[in-house]
Amino acid sequence: MFDRLRTWDQVECSTPDAAFYAFFKVKGMKSSLDFAKKLIVETNVGVAPGIAFGESGEGHLRICFAAKEDFIQEIMNRLEPVLNKN
Repeated sequence: MFDRLRTWDQVECSTPDAAFYAFFKVKGMKSSLDFAKKLIVETNVGVAPGIAFGESGEGHLRICFAAKEDFIQEIMNRLEPVLNKN
């Protein structure tokens, strides 16, 4: 998941030492809640808006990767067209 996220144009992401989720910044995103809603409609992938974790989380999204590899790859394939465009 992290290898793909780091290559996408709109994403800034670092790899944590230990976690079961990715918390990443989306460039140019004004409202993490609105963007999370857009993702569910356009990709059928649910993510947590960063604002849910406090004001400093705004501009970020959180996604859990505690799942089988093939499911994670499917989710990443759905997200890529939205998060990897100029």
